[in-house]
Amino acid sequence: MEKKWIVSLSVVVLLAASVGFSITTPRTQMVSPGEGPTPKPRAAVVYSAFFHLVVDLENQAFELESEGAKGETLRSYVQTQANLTDDEARELGAIAAACVEQVAQQDARALQVIQKSQSQFPGGRIPKGSQIPPPSPELKVLQQERDQIILAARDSLSNALGAASFDNVEQFATRRLGLSVRPTSPTR
Repeated sequence: MEKKWIVSLSVVVLLAASVGFSITTPRTQMVSPGEGPTPKPRAAVVYSAFFHLVVDLENQAFELESEGAKGETLRSYVQTQANLTDDEARELGAIAAACVEQVAQQDARALQVIQKSQSQFPGGRIPKGSQIPPPSPELKVLQQERDQIILAARDSLSNALGAASFDNVEQFATRRLGLSVRPTSPTR
């Protein structure tokens, strides 16, 4: 139950942060491969998704095993795809779990800021003729801190695995989780 609450909370915070940052960042649209230049997605976005994937696969494997089923395929998926040793996979799992926990704590702080802002509008309705207030500047700071947590975990993983193994992880993460996006005009 608590895991579902944390996942739901993370999704809400990510959506809220995305809305807040869409005001200050260029809009993007999905493109098909070969449709033109596509900038790389932000590393913090890719590694956030990657670390969550690692933790989610571990949790799903544990749930299957607690029900008497085999969970090893899920548990070893990233290890196999990124060609990691058992020790490297354990290191990845520990770093990913610590990162996801820290991100959940940061997301909880952001949720408090969001809820405080929402409390200005009982029932979630903005009075007619009023403008939607801009996102709290505190959210931008919290997002930057969140990104730093993720990037620090990525750097820790790089140091722990070494260049060759980390390159395998990075290729897997960007290939599987990287998005093909390109800037569009704000009117689209």
